[in-house]
Amino acid sequence: MGESSQGAIAIGNQGTRLSSRATTQGLVAVHSVDSVAVIVELNCETDFVARGDSFKSLLETITTSAMNYARKNAPQQGSEKIVSVNLDLNSLADSDGKPLSEVLAMTVGKLGENITVRSINALYAPAGTFLYSAAHPREGLPSVSMGKFVSVIALRRANVEGLFPTEKLASQICQHVIGMRSESLGEPPKAEIVETQKKHAEGSRDELNDFVEVQVRSQNPSITTVSHLY
Repeated sequence: MGESSQGAIAIGNQGTRLSSRATTQGLVAVHSVDSVAVIVELNCETDFVARGDSFKSLLETITTSAMNYARKNAPQQGSEKIVSVNLDLNSLADSDGKPLSEVLAMTVGKLGENITVRSINALYAPAGTFLYSAAHPREGLPSVSMGKFVSVIALRRANVEGLFPTEKLASQICQHVIGMRSESLGEPPKAEIVETQKKHAEGSRDELNDFVEVQVRSQNPSITTVSHLY
């Protein structure tokens, strides 16, 4: 038996021994490109490991791989709602074609700590709508935002000169949503309120033309997003 096979068995055995340990720490990563976004929650045993480069690199690899898979396997859009799809780690591979389950096992063996993927979600916005995302406190590498909280918002705006820059507006809304620690959208505003706001927006070039939807991972279900955005 070769050294590489022995190494794989050793890592597998160690992973089995560690798998019963609770994973109560970790980070959430988010990445958005055009009308697609992915959210990945990766957990570990200690905050020390969660803040380490190896853990963040693993989270980045899973997130970018999930984004590549999501963009190639977008579902048919039949409504004006955001579609959320759960992705399976076993269906994903890194840029070299290595299964992410193996990449995860290698990192567990390297760090000697149990690491689990709690969830991988792909979000798809309807045509003409773009997804924007943010994380707080910002951790990780430039290509992927990661932290303890993340938010994803969908914006649809008219292409009119003089509007407040969309990316800057989206960033501010994402950070606001995270700051309020909302967990649900709450009740939508009444039709007459929406109509009044639309009329007001027509006379202002800096208004948000169409706020579509917000999805956020946070911890306080008593506060909703709608109550702060309308």
